[in-house]
Amino acid sequence: MATLLFEDLMGDDIDPIIPFGMHKGNYASNIDVEYLDWLIGQEWFCEGFAELEKRIVAHLRTRPEWQNL
Repeated sequence: MATLLFEDLMGDDIDPIIPFGMHKGNYASNIDVEYLDWLIGQEWFCEGFAELEKRIVAHLRTRPEWQNL
């Protein structure tokens, strides 16, 4: 049996999976830009989920609506 790593649950670099909260298990592409923008602005998130934050920022850069916030 293969071991499932946390990294496997995070999705890819451009469309990560959110591992907690009301969006747990959802890809970033299925979540409102406003929520993702709020999330990356939270100190607790940036400190505790630095790698995921980088992936979300990379994802947001692919969404034109984020540029208009």
